[in-house]
Amino acid sequence: EAEAERRERRAHNRRQKRRKKVRNDEELEEALRNLLTSHPLWEPSRSIGDANDANDANDANDEEVSSSSVSPAREWWDDARWRGGWGVLYSRWRDPERAKALGFVDWDACAPSVDPAGSNRKGGTARGLRKRLQVESFRAVLVAAKVAAKAAGGARADADADANATTDKKTHPPNSKASVVVDFGCGTGNLLLPLAAAEPSMRFVGVDVNRRSVELLAERAARAGLTNVDAVCGLAETYGGACDVALALHVCGAGTDAVLLQAQARGAAFVVAPCCVGKLKDGGLKSISAMKKEAMLRSGVTGAEKADAIAPVRVIHPRSSWMRGRIQRPAYLGLAAAADWSGHQGVDPAAESIAARALGRVPRAAKAAVELDRGAAAAEAGYGVRVMKLHEGAGLKNDLIVGFPNGADPLRAFVEGPDAAFPL
Repeated sequence: EAEAERRERRAHNRRQKRRKKVRNDEELEEALRNLLTSHPLWEPSRSIGDANDANDANDANDEEVSSSSVSPAREWWDDARWRGGWGVLYSRWRDPERAKALGFVDWDACAPSVDPAGSNRKGGTARGLRKRLQVESFRAVLVAAKVAAKAAGGARADADADANATTDKKTHPPNSKASVVVDFGCGTGNLLLPLAAAEPSMRFVGVDVNRRSVELLAERAARAGLTNVDAVCGLAETYGGACDVALALHVCGAGTDAVLLQAQARGAAFVVAPCCVGKLKDGGLKSISAMKKEAMLRSGVTGAEKADAIAPVRVIHPRSSWMRGRIQRPAYLGLAAAADWSGHQGVDPAAESIAARALGRVPRAAKAAVELDRGAAAAEAGYGVRVMKLHEGAGLKNDLIVGFPNGADPLRAFVEGPDAAFPL
């Protein structure tokens, strides 16, 4: 009898947990709906009610969007629910094939140490190909911006370099007046090195808190004969060098926010693809915190000086006035935790099943809210901002935030979507 009571109590507790999760999910979805419709650039292509009431079968069948001016649906996330909801606030390439051409990298011509597929030691061929697509996604943005600057006679345009430059990329010395591109959280250089090889007239700086990663980056650059690459071991928060363009690919937690603030402090453009937003919490990952502490000690910053060193890029969440006016920090952290979904649920949303896609629905919306909050903060600071997606097949963590100072919008001719500047 006692054992039966214990089994019933455990069953009751499981039922209570399930009910609580349902209530929490319903509250989260309601909060997300309110955030969506309060966004300064929200202009529904159809009513939000229709978007949220669309059933999972329609999601699984990837309901067609009637407007011929909108690019066709391609990936698992790009369904009717997305296009009638958070996708309204995202920009997308008008011509995906042209975007691929803009970001093209001749991998066969790259030195082996430059190719992220060749240097990939885990994840196999599929991961290497995703890394290549991530590089091409970043390059497409950079080249499109350069093309637009040249067409407009921009002072920063390099008249002697374009996507098809024929200069000897291995021996071209860096120009002392070249634009400086800083890859924060560069790791061993999977993003930075292919870009540096493709743009020899620009100077590239890799910054990472992991000393060994920085050493490997320098070794890979040397093997490839690249002379326009510098490697720095340090924190994004305390970087004090030059920066005209800030890059960040899958920098964890608030590290992405530090990169955005570094760019804004310098009036630099930025291209970032965030990840691990569930780690937007005080302290962050223990491993990262330990490396940050070590970097502080190496730089001679200790005690009271530590607070002074990182003060210029201190991160506060939510980032934007738009979101701060609607949810407080505890609710925001819950939103971020829901957004950090990839892997921990054990479900592949790209799987061809209604259940898998349903489980990916809320995290997808929560991730969009977090990234749009980051974009909104930059837009409120006067930047022209577009939130986009990486190229098809570039992975689950595929949100891309692009910003240019002084409200500039060089991607306007290449993409469709909402305005890059907020109405004030």
